[in-house]
Amino acid sequence: MRWKAIIAVAVITLLISACNILFLDSTLKSAVVSLGQTVMGAKIEIDSLDTKFSDCSVTLKNVRVADKANPMTNLFEFEEAVFDARFLPLFEKKVVIDRATVKGIKMGTPRTTSGALPEAQQGSDQSATTNQQLPTKALFSLDKFTNLQSSLDPKSLIKPEELSSIKTAENAKGQVDQISNEIQTRVGQLDVDGKINSIQTRIDEMNKIDEGNKLKTIKKKLDAGKSIKKDTEGLKSEINSARDFANQKMDSANKLVDDVSNMKEQDWKSIESKLQLPQFDSGSAAQMLFGPDIMKKYEMVIGFVKSSRSSVPSSETKPPKPKRGNGRIVEFPNKEQLPAFLLLTAGLSGELGSQPARGFSGTIEGLNSNPPIYGKPTTMLIESNEGDLKFMLKVVLDYVREQKETININSEGFPMQNLAFGNPDSLGLLIKSGKGKLVGSAELAGENVNGEFQLDGENLAVEPQLKDSDSSEAGKRLRESLMASLSNIKTLTVKIKISGKMGSPDLKIESTIDSVIADALKGAFSGEIEKQKAALRQQFDGLVDGKTNELRSQIGGSKEGHLSAIDGKNKQVDSLVDRVEKELSKLK
Repeated sequence: MRWKAIIAVAVITLLISACNILFLDSTLKSAVVSLGQTVMGAKIEIDSLDTKFSDCSVTLKNVRVADKANPMTNLFEFEEAVFDARFLPLFEKKVVIDRATVKGIKMGTPRTTSGALPEAQQGSDQSATTNQQLPTKALFSLDKFTNLQSSLDPKSLIKPEELSSIKTAENAKGQVDQISNEIQTRVGQLDVDGKINSIQTRIDEMNKIDEGNKLKTIKKKLDAGKSIKKDTEGLKSEINSARDFANQKMDSANKLVDDVSNMKEQDWKSIESKLQLPQFDSGSAAQMLFGPDIMKKYEMVIGFVKSSRSSVPSSETKPPKPKRGNGRIVEFPNKEQLPAFLLLTAGLSGELGSQPARGFSGTIEGLNSNPPIYGKPTTMLIESNEGDLKFMLKVVLDYVREQKETININSEGFPMQNLAFGNPDSLGLLIKSGKGKLVGSAELAGENVNGEFQLDGENLAVEPQLKDSDSSEAGKRLRESLMASLSNIKTLTVKIKISGKMGSPDLKIESTIDSVIADALKGAFSGEIEKQKAALRQQFDGLVDGKTNELRSQIGGSKEGHLSAIDGKNKQVDSLVDRVEKELSKLK
């Protein structure tokens, strides 16, 4: 009976082992596909998976990983991957791969079927990208340029009540009236008419002097005449002083005209500043053209980073306490300890780009499931130096003490073919051909991100895309100027700077495209600006000069009136002086 039982158990054990051997490949393949799709958020297809117990190796052939953002394109694919594992660690439920080779890697290849996963199969990590839209500036708009005519309306640019020159001229009129009153007061204080009447009376009294003695009479008349002459000359001096005062005050009134002229120039500078083209927001065109594509690339990288971080324990994470009565495996850091999964080194080879494709090689070192235990960062290096293409990409995942990733890229001579940027409904740019250079680096430490990149293109053939929605003359002229300027682009530089928090970064983009558009705007509207400026200047001059002429007329009339009255008094005094001298001459 015992032998029968032993034979039965042996048969069952052999059957189970046979089933495991027969169905291990398909089971392992399903597990790899399921885990990969959860991480990547898109379909993963494996043509075959073979395990060999003789050398403890696993071989995958024709693996295709779809692009979540573009389901009809593969993110990458490879022809064959061979993993050589150690046998003994398997007894400790650990996978240690000494070396691996991945051959025939290609990126961005087309698919015949969609690589999107059904919603029910999408893992929770699918939201592991930025939870906010990347901050962008307002979309580039041509409306404010095509509506230039309405923005240069003289009624909106020239408002008399707001012009400092007009206000100064109106105030000056009041000051001229005040000056006129001061002159009138000064002349009135002289009492010229009263003094003239008094002198005339004294002359009449002088002629009536008779002392009964001729000599005494002559002497007394001479003394009276000299006194009258002295007072008359004194009155004349006072009148001339009043005239000088009037001239001085009128000269100060003329300076008010200069003040109006100065304010006029300031007013015109203010109006002229509004005659410029509407402010072109530097970076707005670059933000709209390149921002969406940069955002997609950024979110893809952040998705990989979060998936990578979630797959390894933090250096500060403590293992949960085991349930009572249950044990657990605890990994303690020491020289002999290895993590549950470790890929020591992997060789990579494949092709970059197309037309023509360039070969590349690379390595992955230290890929593991528990960095604090392993104590070393994971590094990936990919390089290519075929023909005119020079490419280097280095990625370091350092989770030993903190969660930190660094990326360095230096690529030169790669083809820029059929690259579409922007929005054709507003402003788009299709780079049909050319050569590119991309240099930059980025670091993600915890939730902080900081990076700078620069893309340079040369020998470009560019096809601009600009929506033809404005039938106005200004709109047509602007479109023609923009299309011509953008079509002539042969070189292009785009500078990208990213900082802030990983989930809500601050993105700044600068590009030579902005200066191209600015020059196109000037070319389209500079003539119209100059024409409008001349018309506005004529209208402005007529308005201000009219007020200035009124002020000049007021000053001239006031001066003429005061001086004429003073000169009239002077003539009366001169007449008295002549009369006195005649009377005195009779006595000699």
